[in-house]
Amino acid sequence: MARSGPIVEPVATYRLQLTPEFGFDAAIGLLGHIHRLGVSHLYLSPISQAVPDSSHGYDVVDHTAVRGEFGGASAFERLLDAVAALRMAVIFDHVPNHVAATRPDLNPTWWALLRDGPGSAADAWFDVDWELTDGRVILPVLGAPREQAIEQSAIAVEGDALVVYGDRRLPLAPGTEDLPLAEMLAAQHYLLQHWRNPARNVRRFFTIDDLVAVRVEHEHVAEVVDTLPARYADHDGFGGVRVDHVDGLADPLGYLTGLRRRIGDAALLYVEKIVAPGEWLPDSWPVDGTTGYEFIRSVDHVLLAAGAETVFDELWAECGSDGHTAHELEVIARQEVVDEALAPGFGRLLRIAARGLGVCEADLRDEVGQLTTRLPRYRTYLPDDPDAERLIDAISRGPVARALLDPRGVDQVEMRRRWQQLTGPVMAKGAEDRSFYRYLRLASLCEVGGDPGRFGITVDEFHTDNQRRLATWPLAMLASSTHDTKRSEDVRARSAALTWLADAEPDRTIGFLTGWIVELAGRTGVDAATASLAAQTVITTPGLDAARLNDYLVKACREASTRTDWERPDDDFERRLAELAVLATSVDPESRLGLDTIAPGISLAATALRLTSPGVPDLYQGSEAVVFQLVDPDNRVPPDWDTVARFAADERTVAALWAENDPAVKTVLVREMLALRRRRPDSFGPSGTYAPIEVSQGAICYARGDDVVVAVRRGAAEVTGSLTFPAGTWYDVLDIEAPSLSGTVTASSVVGSGAEQTLPVAVFERD
Repeated sequence: MARSGPIVEPVATYRLQLTPEFGFDAAIGLLGHIHRLGVSHLYLSPISQAVPDSSHGYDVVDHTAVRGEFGGASAFERLLDAVAALRMAVIFDHVPNHVAATRPDLNPTWWALLRDGPGSAADAWFDVDWELTDGRVILPVLGAPREQAIEQSAIAVEGDALVVYGDRRLPLAPGTEDLPLAEMLAAQHYLLQHWRNPARNVRRFFTIDDLVAVRVEHEHVAEVVDTLPARYADHDGFGGVRVDHVDGLADPLGYLTGLRRRIGDAALLYVEKIVAPGEWLPDSWPVDGTTGYEFIRSVDHVLLAAGAETVFDELWAECGSDGHTAHELEVIARQEVVDEALAPGFGRLLRIAARGLGVCEADLRDEVGQLTTRLPRYRTYLPDDPDAERLIDAISRGPVARALLDPRGVDQVEMRRRWQQLTGPVMAKGAEDRSFYRYLRLASLCEVGGDPGRFGITVDEFHTDNQRRLATWPLAMLASSTHDTKRSEDVRARSAALTWLADAEPDRTIGFLTGWIVELAGRTGVDAATASLAAQTVITTPGLDAARLNDYLVKACREASTRTDWERPDDDFERRLAELAVLATSVDPESRLGLDTIAPGISLAATALRLTSPGVPDLYQGSEAVVFQLVDPDNRVPPDWDTVARFAADERTVAALWAENDPAVKTVLVREMLALRRRRPDSFGPSGTYAPIEVSQGAICYARGDDVVVAVRRGAAEVTGSLTFPAGTWYDVLDIEAPSLSGTVTASSVVGSGAEQTLPVAVFERD
């Protein structure tokens, strides 16, 4: 159906994880609930054809086809029609950075490259270091050395076109089908190799051999990759796309400019990108903002008790710290991944740098290493990056740094491009996937895009972040839980509650935690840092059983890569983790700590901030209700749809539900805030205003436009001072029985104070 009217104005997005068991028709069945919440945009995980049975969809094999397991193009178009009929729109996850290599028989371009090699039409699609292997693609797929696999008849030939290894089907180069097996394999444009052999010559998604990078810097490649966004851009139900892993692209600006041209100026265009503290997207990007991890960081820090930092410093010193700061651990971990899993990419960069600068690699190794491991953000965007010179100069002023800023010649330009594509994976694998599982002072701060070295921000800093976003990216997404977060928003709310308890009663809190952690470590033989992670996880994740905690601890410890890892698991240590999980979940820390007196209020406060701050709030499936989930795959478990739908239909007010301690309170808060956003588009839209209202640091207050005032208590903070309303009469949207207010009132009369059970959120609308 061609577009017949204006594109849908964004109010909020709702993320659904599609799976072979939950496709487009299942999504249609949920539209009633999602529409009732007040959402404007359905936000889908990738819809392109992926590897069969993929549970996430990022392992795309064909960018030109809608995934058949979801119902194919016809079912997707039914969904678009159904969404458009509700005056909503669809945003879908778009994956231009990589394709899956596991099924070459389903991936025409990857198949063609393996069959025809360098110089073929498919060569432009993939980033292969041909000189490393004299024109062959390294395929690290064998479970044993190649000679052994041949001797064991693990590699076979089917007909005159296929090499078969397990479930993998590979093409034969024309004219090689009649050769003896060993000679035949030697004559291919690929090199079968044991997966433990560290040699690699294909740029990958991070360190995943099964996901090979795509070169969308070539326009003809980008056009094919963007087939589905371009195909559906004129449909009334199309709202835009979210670009996965934009930092992996050689030329983000060039690619995004082409994609924007293909989907039109009115569509929403988001980039999945982690921005460091103090970093903002390049102004030149034709996008509407990021998917909102920086907002998670801002909310998590403003809602914790900064005064508890010394308590957690002491606890960390006693139970886990090796003396390194968070930043030092991050640099160490980034160097590890450069020396290990990302060594092929670093070696290629070093070789090109040496050639471009006319010196030997040994003379440049230290400078290239420092620049790669110490950049304080994921990457630079030279030549379109005014902050790059400052960032690079702070690390080095040597020949490599000078060439990065002002490259001369083809090799130096390529060096800059490869360096900018390498620093992101180094940060992701070193920080997010390694040091964030090592620095466990307060584990919830080690979130995607987090800043665990800091402990809290001021209310003024929170306001500044909001004002900057409104001025630069007013339609940016505001996330809280996602398919990638390490802990759901309600788990992090309980962690914030723990800081308020520690701030109020430091001796009791640290005494209990230290004793428990020491006992866990002593009885299981694990290190105290791992015991601390187990304790924090049990405290913050109600309903956690031993099996689920064990799965989480195994993942966390393998990511940390200090006692066990993915490639060489330590069976004895992981057996101890199983014992730790049983022991940790046998304790009921809530009876000793009482987080339930504070955590629900923090959860509502975080929800209200997300739904009323500048930007477009994003809801992750089921997170409109209280959900205690950990990292993937825990956070991809389908919600209890019947329950969340029942909550959304509850007609009681937020205040009444809070007073009755009813679990529907969060869902109704979501519904009421989205209804408010729809009633007051001038206040919440891109042209709306955001004005901080001065109160004590115990509360966060601001006005949106001329007709909305938001007030939120920070955890168990003491709220002092007064709240002055703009002129007019104001009523609380969340408590219709409360008297209208005007002028100046005490702030504590609005949101309570301390750990009392008063509803900590008030949202006022001008009468």
